[in-house]
Amino acid sequence: DVAREFIPFREIGGDYYDFLPLGPDRMAFAIGDVMGKGIAAALLAASLKAAVRAQVQGGAVASPEEVVARVNRLFGEVAPRGLFASLFFAIFDLETLDVEYVNAGHDYPFVVRAAGEVTDLKEGGTLLGLVDGSAYERGRVRLHRDDLLVFYSDGVTDRGDARGDAYGSDRLKEAARRSRGDAARIILYSMLGDVQGWSDGTAAEDDATLVVFKAR
Repeated sequence: DVAREFIPFREIGGDYYDFLPLGPDRMAFAIGDVMGKGIAAALLAASLKAAVRAQVQGGAVASPEEVVARVNRLFGEVAPRGLFASLFFAIFDLETLDVEYVNAGHDYPFVVRAAGEVTDLKEGGTLLGLVDGSAYERGRVRLHRDDLLVFYSDGVTDRGDARGDAYGSDRLKEAARRSRGDAARIILYSMLGDVQGWSDGTAAEDDATLVVFKAR
């Protein structure tokens, strides 16, 4: 059960996410955030999407750490000096609900267990484009029925209120915990509503992406 929303700061932006089927029982998922806003960031996000897809389509898929290492090299070749991107790449086994992933500098996705326990998905390595030849570490998590998996970009957690205070990841996790019994679409809009309520009308200053998976 999946729900997602992308809210660009301008008409287009530097956030990116993608679902990539790997046969009947497996799926890859990627979410990333390129530095900057507007057209320049959107072009680099398109390059990032193409780099990820090039590693996934047309043959056997390498391990998540190998995919991200290759994407890092490709991204470093096209990104202007001093511009970086974060990327979280995962492969889902839809039969066992096992998830293998690499977090390359992205805001920590998190699992909300059916009982309410929250766990961050941290394993990985550096931002894309930061270091040539970076090595990445694979993480693993197993989902169970009614567990949530939440992905987001920093445009969600950095949303400010009238005092300039950021919404933050702790509030996002609590919003997910409160609505974890609902369907993914309701959970997503409950979380976005909580962010909007926190901002109290203060305008957003960055692209915002939120994706919610609920295990069935």
